[in-house]
Amino acid sequence: MLKRYLLILLSALPLVSTSGCSRITLLRIEELKAVESRIDSTRAQLSLFQDAITKQQKDEYELIRLLRADQQLRFSEIDRKVESIAGNLSESQQRLSQIDKKTQEFKSKWEEKAKADSLAVKQKVDETAKFYQLATDDFNAKRYELAIGGFKDFKVRYPESPLIDEATYFIAESYYLLNNYQAAEEALLGYIKTYPQGKKICSALHKLGLVFELAKKDKSRDMVFKKLLEQCPDSDEATILKNSPEKEIPPAKVR
Repeated sequence: MLKRYLLILLSALPLVSTSGCSRITLLRIEELKAVESRIDSTRAQLSLFQDAITKQQKDEYELIRLLRADQQLRFSEIDRKVESIAGNLSESQQRLSQIDKKTQEFKSKWEEKAKADSLAVKQKVDETAKFYQLATDDFNAKRYELAIGGFKDFKVRYPESPLIDEATYFIAESYYLLNNYQAAEEALLGYIKTYPQGKKICSALHKLGLVFELAKKDKSRDMVFKKLLEQCPDSDEATILKNSPEKEIPPAKVR
């Protein structure tokens, strides 16, 4: 009986041992499956993470590309504007150069014209002075008729000359020295009317007074001498009148 029991026990022992091993194997398999599942999950997460990184990198690369393209476009635009500005500066410099050239040409022409005008004016002044001097020489040489003709021609030729004033007076005085008192009176009256503040107004008033005195026009003489003393109180002509007691001189106004 015991022997039989031992046999039964011995026969059951492998079964127990085999069952235990199977159970351990199953547990190992389950553990491996769990590890593989975690590994797969981790791989999936890594793949997703890698995809996200790859996408982010692509987006960054695209952004960088767009930025570079925009910068390149901006640089190209800047280069174009710089070239345009350089072209405008070059054109402006050319225009300024042309303006300077024309200005210099105009300046040269103006200077030439100014010199020519100055020479012409000088020649005219010289000619005027010589013509006036001829008439003056005749007057000083007591060629009064020639002097009258010369001064009259001078007035016709050079009506804008500053010597017209004196030429007009010497015509009148020439008539006076020729004893042509009527012509002298008309010429003196014309001078006084035309040049009331003329260079020879004092002499003209004095001569006109003398003409009136010779013509026995005492009232006109007194009026003229009175005006002479009023207008030219310090002149040589006024001194002559004051030193001529035989002449009755009207009183002068106090100034």
